[in-house]
Amino acid sequence: MSGGWSLARAARVVAFKDRQPFRQAMFAYLAGHRRTVSAVLAAYRPVQGTPLSTLAIAGYGVIAFLGLDAPDADADLWSVAAYRNEERQFEFVQRAAPELRVAAMRLRPRPTLRTLRATAAAAGAIVRRPSRLGPLWRTVERHDRRDGFLVACRVASTLGYYLRAHRELASAHGQGVRAVLVSSDSNPYAMGVAAAARALGRRVVYITHGHLPEGPPPLDVDLALLDGPALRRVYERAGPVRGLVVFKGAEGELRPMREKRPPSRGLVVGVFASILVDWPSFWARVLEIEAALKPERLIVRLHPNTVIRDPAALRLKPTLRHLEISGGESILTEDAAACDLVVAGNSSCHLTVLRFGVPSVYVPGLDTVPHDFYRFLEDGLIPWVTRAGELDYDAITRFYDAPDWPRRFADYDPAYTIPGEAPPAPSAVGEGAVRLALLSLLGPREARS
Repeated sequence: MSGGWSLARAARVVAFKDRQPFRQAMFAYLAGHRRTVSAVLAAYRPVQGTPLSTLAIAGYGVIAFLGLDAPDADADLWSVAAYRNEERQFEFVQRAAPELRVAAMRLRPRPTLRTLRATAAAAGAIVRRPSRLGPLWRTVERHDRRDGFLVACRVASTLGYYLRAHRELASAHGQGVRAVLVSSDSNPYAMGVAAAARALGRRVVYITHGHLPEGPPPLDVDLALLDGPALRRVYERAGPVRGLVVFKGAEGELRPMREKRPPSRGLVVGVFASILVDWPSFWARVLEIEAALKPERLIVRLHPNTVIRDPAALRLKPTLRHLEISGGESILTEDAAACDLVVAGNSSCHLTVLRFGVPSVYVPGLDTVPHDFYRFLEDGLIPWVTRAGELDYDAITRFYDAPDWPRRFADYDPAYTIPGEAPPAPSAVGEGAVRLALLSLLGPREARS
């Protein structure tokens, strides 16, 4: 088992990630477009660093404690997720290793008798030994003074999730749980649950739900299920990689790159939005894309995160007869299936689209995410133009006809078959490799008492 894990480390990881410019930009974007968030910040700033603000932020820890519950079913692994893309990864794990039972911890559950009992027990422990609260209070206070609202609130949430997960895993109901399964390397719920598991001698399994930009926290889990070598290098540049690493391939259906659009019909172009968007600029780029490619259909897919999305996004859209809007509720490949070409900014959606066999291209100005956030351009994974007016469908398809492109893509997704070479062995990548790694780590269910 990898070492070095503790509640303090989990809090440091969350704070480290949330201090980074991109997370701060996301929070600033949210505050600029949500009146409730703006009002909370306006009330917080005058009292930051005082006992009053620390007490208020500690409330987020209480909310996290109350907002996590154990699964009802007996299981080998407990998973925890806040987003559908994380849940899809856990479904993949269950398909890969049907011998092992995965059950989901509940975030924001309805109050239950177990929740009330856990709350009462925690309150009783504090009353009996109030000194236990001191280190937690000082942690929240330190981040409140030094880092401000976002970081302090998320650190407090990490503490709350840890305390609740520790209680549930240590209970009679949680005794049979051998590992926890997470799909985030820095969110409070994942870090709190992972730290609680390590404190109790359980395993931690981490599975990614998309490619990551530079600057993740160092990877320290028992088993990491990563897309491919390119993602492993991202973690290696962040520090030593501890624990077993297995490549699962990128998410989504694997298809060969489709043939060029037949001349008998018009072009169908998808423009897939990133999470951070300046909407006037975005729609201006959409008009330029429409003018350059003259598509028969133009499908704009919004990012599925509606919390961050500006409520005014659709009010600003231009009037185009052939413009279609996808709210992002469906799986990304459902929208990609209709497209001959996908245009996107700095988004990991390029990987899923390419795996699905649809060519994609990067156009600047579609988002406010830092340029080449995922190193796709540096690694020659996708073509790009300096402005939307330069888009040329034939030139884009020629880029993907290059003999060495499949090998470049296989570095990100080792399940991808390189023409002229044998496909990877089932035990080397994908479900087969994941199953072998999980059974090696935990053993088959029937072999345990």
